[in-house]
Amino acid sequence: LSYAVMIVIKNPSALHSLCKQVYQVVADHFEVKNAMTVHSSIRNMVDEICASGNFLILNAMFGFDHFKKNDHISCGEFIGLIAIYYTLEYYKNDEFYKSGKMFQGLE
Repeated sequence: LSYAVMIVIKNPSALHSLCKQVYQVVADHFEVKNAMTVHSSIRNMVDEICASGNFLILNAMFGFDHFKKNDHISCGEFIGLIAIYYTLEYYKNDEFYKSGKMFQGLE
């Protein structure tokens, strides 16, 4: 996931072609034979985050309630939001991030 986010930070238009410009590049980098395996891994992680309610942390990261408890987030949306958070350097002024509360319960 972090490598996929890095790709989107460097090339935001890659979000428009996730399979070719993100999943395939990640697969090549980590020597995975099929790009859909990368997608499946990211999808499983996003599904687990949604099921546990931990994706609501995105609301805190961005400072407004965009997501609700039963929302479903796409892989592209999740990757894009994390990329935006770092690209716009929201973390530098984010008290939630600085406090370490972002990572509570994720250990």
